[in-house]
Amino acid sequence: HPWLGDRKPFVRLSPEDNAVFLNSESGQCLFLDEDLRCVLHREYGPLEKPGICQQFPHVRLEDGERTRLGVGLMCLYVFLDGNVDMYEKLKPYARSLGAAFQKVNFLRDVSADYLQLNRVYFPGVDFNRFTPEMKARIEEDIANDFRHAYLGIIQLPLKARFGVYLAYKYYLSLFRKIKRVQPQRILEERIRIPNYAKAWVATKAVIRTQLNIL
Repeated sequence: HPWLGDRKPFVRLSPEDNAVFLNSESGQCLFLDEDLRCVLHREYGPLEKPGICQQFPHVRLEDGERTRLGVGLMCLYVFLDGNVDMYEKLKPYARSLGAAFQKVNFLRDVSADYLQLNRVYFPGVDFNRFTPEMKARIEEDIANDFRHAYLGIIQLPLKARFGVYLAYKYYLSLFRKIKRVQPQRILEERIRIPNYAKAWVATKAVIRTQLNIL
């Protein structure tokens, strides 16, 4: 594409690595214009973008029986301006953050996934007899992911930290609300955060980021 010139939009961390990552300059994809909008999307439409960009920031996960989407690591590589050492250092924390987000979504959407689509994302959990003890075990696992992810967020560059921290705080507030409800309610409705609460989460995240008291 003429926008790129001699620049390469995608990179591999090593010749042996099959994973492809978005290249970046100053923490952003090379296909973003001055207004931070995708050039390919604008000129050709969303379906003409590379597959990984259409899914971005998700990746396709195969477990032998089904295909699902998970949160990938391309964002982290872009946030770090392609710094491979920092990427390797923060990758475990990014995986924990993605796992926490995904598990919160799964738990929030049990009523639709299990009762309507017959999907189960928590092995060993019988949602026909979903007890407080089962719910507590799932929540303990998610809480551990959040705690580990936080240790990585505070190591991110300042220019990338706010967005990640805001997403972290939103999902953490949703998780805390889910923890307060009984198992039966999760099976009956999709737990949500009202808009006024989202605004309050965002306001606090802005203040804490500006004061550097994450």
